[in-house]
Amino acid sequence: MLEISNTSFLLAVSGFILGILLGITIIRTRFCTMGAVADIVFSNNYGRMRSWLLAIVIAIIGTQLAIIFGVLSIEQTSYLQPQLFWLAAIVGGLLFGFGMVLSCGCGSRNLAMCASGDLRALVSIITLGIIAYMTIRGIFSIPREWFYGTATVDSSAWIAIPSIDGIISKLLFIDDQLARLIAMIVITFPLLWFIFKDHEFRHTPRRVIAGICIGLLMVSGWLLSGWIFKDEFADTIPESLTFVEPVGNSLLYLMVWTGSSINFGIATIGGLVVGSFITALYRKEFNVRGFEDSAEMGRYIIGGALMGMGGALAGGCTFGQGISGISTLSFISILTFASIVIGAFVGLHYIQQGSISSLIKNLWQKAL
Repeated sequence: MLEISNTSFLLAVSGFILGILLGITIIRTRFCTMGAVADIVFSNNYGRMRSWLLAIVIAIIGTQLAIIFGVLSIEQTSYLQPQLFWLAAIVGGLLFGFGMVLSCGCGSRNLAMCASGDLRALVSIITLGIIAYMTIRGIFSIPREWFYGTATVDSSAWIAIPSIDGIISKLLFIDDQLARLIAMIVITFPLLWFIFKDHEFRHTPRRVIAGICIGLLMVSGWLLSGWIFKDEFADTIPESLTFVEPVGNSLLYLMVWTGSSINFGIATIGGLVVGSFITALYRKEFNVRGFEDSAEMGRYIIGGALMGMGGALAGGCTFGQGISGISTLSFISILTFASIVIGAFVGLHYIQQGSISSLIKNLWQKAL
């Protein structure tokens, strides 16, 4: 840990740099969760999903090794708290997944797209940030608190840490470090086999590089906030890349700049926009695009609202829960990410069918 007094400023600067690198990666590699699910639904192509899974694997390995070697402690993060808000995770995940289909991308993807000139993504991001902030601290916090207060399981009575390594430690009566190592191996080896068994994926450098870079950026976020720039005299909790609450905080920061202070999340948002903008200009991909009609505008606004509310309920997005959270081996993060993917599948079928009634009829026929 560096002996520098203003560690919060240095952490913000490092977050800005991470954001720039993330923006470059997203634009250059077309990294997108919604696109990964769409490829599976419409063309049975798992290439982009393998890239996403590779990012998760890299994030798990890097994060868990950092914990094993004693440079990182994440027990205080929201992912590993004993209060398991399972209903909020499921409902929030479903809403977020459905919303990102309507908005043609999750929060990180839409941030990158609005920086490359997509005004539709800009509207979606603004809506996401406003609704997320309203759900966390505004009027929509009332139903959010209802979810958290009504459907909650306290895991402290049967397991110390609600994670895969925690359950392995309890079942096998082994110490935490060995359990963490076993959990890391059991999860990552089968995933690596699935990822690299595909010949097309192995020979598509763009997708392999995307997964590796995103995973390393996620690990870097943990190390920067939880080790390198950790302030021993401040009650701070390690964090990595996530794009729901930080978007809301960023909008507030822009409006009340003189009475606010920048943090890691806000700086990351700014860096992502800058990195995406520069990359789009360099690749001659910057192109101002607007809505074709009012129906499309309504779809993007609704999608952004669903992502904002869903992400606030679930405690994160495809990055916040899908990679950052899963890198901690958290049960609630795995449940949330699964719900997001299911919500995206439903959303894509809804787009394909054209209406809710047609979607329900089609799903009912398939069930029979």
